[in-house]
Amino acid sequence: MFLRALSSTVLISAVFLLLFGVAGSINNASAQTAPKLGLKSAENINLKLSNEVQGAIQNGVTIMFRCQYAERKTFWFLSRSANIKQHHFSLKRHALSNQYIVKRIDLDALKLFRSLDEATRYIAAQSVLLLEFYHDSDTLNSMRLSLNKFDLPAPMRLNAFLSSAWAVDTGWLLW
Repeated sequence: MFLRALSSTVLISAVFLLLFGVAGSINNASAQTAPKLGLKSAENINLKLSNEVQGAIQNGVTIMFRCQYAERKTFWFLSRSANIKQHHFSLKRHALSNQYIVKRIDLDALKLFRSLDEATRYIAAQSVLLLEFYHDSDTLNSMRLSLNKFDLPAPMRLNAFLSSAWAVDTGWLLW
């Protein structure tokens, strides 16, 4: 009886360690295969908006982008994100002037752009500049820029979560 309980405990422990090790190595592998960027390299960040997202902006919908920053901590074969910070950017079209307005939510200043491409490049460049505040030469940093679907108007949210056209995300980029 005692040996049977001991063998099942050993078996459960072995399965747990195996799963934990595989999950850690997958997480570490994904961090290693993510593109490593040099500091201030916003040209590598590509925010491609689908026709559906562009149409929503043209029709007056404000689009929110979330920029997240994290330190990558590595212990043996495990890699995890720590100290996650975030900033938000809003992007909308001004109907009278036919220009695009970008605003960082924690600042009052607005920026006007003639094209949607210029506006998204500005958001990417500002995201990289904000990384300098969190960058430490001793740690590996990562950044992610994505469309915040939760801030869309309620009638559009369901479609945004179901459609791949609304999947605007750079993934975690490493520095």
